Amino acid sequence: MQLVQKKQEQISNAAFTPSHIDLIKDMYFKGSSNEEFLMFVHVCKKTGLDPAMRQIFPVKRWDSKAKKEIMTVQTGIDGYRLIAERTGRYAPGREPTYQYDNGKPFAATAYVKKQTADG
Repeated sequence: MQLVQKKQEQISNAAFTPSHIDLIKDMYFKGSSNEEFLMFVHVCKKTGLDPAMRQIFPVKRWDSKAKKEIMTVQTGIDGYRLIAERTGRYAPGREPTYQYDNGKPFAATAYVKKQTADG
């Protein structure tokens, strides 16, 4: 019982409001452990990315060696954009283009600019 209370205190001290914590748990952590949640919150704090803004996601994938699902943390495109913006050198490319075949998408092209030392 004390261990559960301690973990709840750790979660509460993780820079999210209680309602934010409930939202994140409801959205991404059904059937997950408190340890997985704590790890995710830790990564969010360290990176400054917000799951409610769709910048970072917990993703479970089957690990055939462990014979169970393992959680990993995945940065979304909005997270990468924020990280790039923080550098002060972000230069977004033009809008992506999509190709369709019989109304179904089959290809997408994203455009990226790289700012070099000479500007």
